[in-house]
Amino acid sequence: MSQFLDEVRTTIRRHGLADSTEKTYVSWIKRCILFQKYQNRDEMTRSPRQDIERFLNYLANDLDLSASSVNQALGAIIFLYKSVLRVDMPYLDIPRQKSVKALQHPLDDAEARELLSHLHGQDFLLAAIMYGAGLRVNEVCSLRIKDFDFAHCKILVTDAKGGDHRLTMLPKQIVAPLQAHLTLVKKRHDQDLQRGHGYVWLPPALRRKYPQAEQEWQWQYAFPSRQLSRHRREPENMTLYRFYVSPNSISRSIKIAAQASGIDKRVTPHILRHSFAVSMRKRGYSIEQIQALMGHKSAKTTQYHYLRSIEPDIEGIRGPLD
Repeated sequence: MSQFLDEVRTTIRRHGLADSTEKTYVSWIKRCILFQKYQNRDEMTRSPRQDIERFLNYLANDLDLSASSVNQALGAIIFLYKSVLRVDMPYLDIPRQKSVKALQHPLDDAEARELLSHLHGQDFLLAAIMYGAGLRVNEVCSLRIKDFDFAHCKILVTDAKGGDHRLTMLPKQIVAPLQAHLTLVKKRHDQDLQRGHGYVWLPPALRRKYPQAEQEWQWQYAFPSRQLSRHRREPENMTLYRFYVSPNSISRSIKIAAQASGIDKRVTPHILRHSFAVSMRKRGYSIEQIQALMGHKSAKTTQYHYLRSIEPDIEGIRGPLD
């Protein structure tokens, strides 16, 4: 099986999918293979639709997984058959389960500021950018030095979800602490260079085009990891890189800060992005403006997933019994 899963990983990378997508797809595909007890490729392509439906029914009925998890598994299996096994897609026209999107409870401005007051250093800056500019946790963690335009208070978000790029604002209140933070990051980078390191990972095509860029300051991550490590997708590459901080790290810090703040809501990095959208809408900005800042392809996503939690103004409305 390991050899086949390596082929799956290679196909995923050829399609340019994210690391997180690779882990998710490989996990679901492995579970499907074990469930069906496949021994070879021929068995996998003998009756794909029936096999897939049996696996999805097992997930939904026996394991009682949510509709979103089942749909995620279906996406991975469809990728397997379409891109790896190259089975005709009409046979895989399986409807997705309808998932119910839970109503989120964003933080109001006072709660957000209280939360930020319990964060310090790099954690504070990461959370402040998510709340103040609407970035996703992976987007803010992977920002590079070149992505900040301090003169115009802008952030360039590159390689966002879907591979898109966009501009958003850099909150003026964090410019000074962010610059102080980058001074420390620069000092660490200079020390790395003196020790023969100072490399940041770049896509292979970019490395070939700019051979010296890996050690240049502008390409370094603004929120670097404490450890040097090799790139797991390039086992033949022995270079030690300084990657960006793990998103799990800021997630833990935000959870601890929420508990210290006494906020009795579920607070995650995504809630900070959600709170940004709600706060901007309450300030009078249009859905289209918020959509552009958040990087949504459709205004419907902005409206339904982020702004429907805004409580309607019902003061003055009289019901039929009043």
